[in-house]
Amino acid sequence: MQFAFGVYLRESSQLIGYISIKTIDWNIPKCEVGYFVRRKFAGNGYMTESLFRIRDYCLSDLKMIKIFLRIIPSNQGSKKLAAKAGFR
Repeated sequence: MQFAFGVYLRESSQLIGYISIKTIDWNIPKCEVGYFVRRKFAGNGYMTESLFRIRDYCLSDLKMIKIFLRIIPSNQGSKKLAAKAGFR
């Protein structure tokens, strides 16, 4: 089971990325969150808002106790985003 969500611009409804909840283990409960935003839209806060909302949804609604992000070591932007959202 996994959940997939599009990331859309409010003003035009243009799809600019996605964010998903995957690798769910209800026994622990834990999951992995993956995300992508088109390069043209990176650095504008769209994925920051999306990650905060998904993080809160996982904790509050799905009752997850662990949420993992898998980040390529060279992806500094994603590392900064993860830290901003409280991930270690």
